[in-house]
Amino acid sequence: FRVSGRFGLMRGFKVLELHGSGEEIYNIDSGRTEQYHQQYEAKIKASFALPLAGVNPVITIKQNLSMQLLEE
Repeated sequence: FRVSGRFGLMRGFKVLELHGSGEEIYNIDSGRTEQYHQQYEAKIKASFALPLAGVNPVITIKQNLSMQLLEE
């Protein structure tokens, strides 16, 4: 993936952890998802383009995704 801003100076991204949970309500009669909710957390290790002694950044991403069908 491409990054910019303050993360643009970092390289060598490595996923350390990825965990989460979710729920999906699927209507088998209509053949579509009516709603879902997912939440997850990822921890990613990175390094700087110019190495800094003793600096080992770890980025934590917490994300919630929700969808609900409004009309049929």
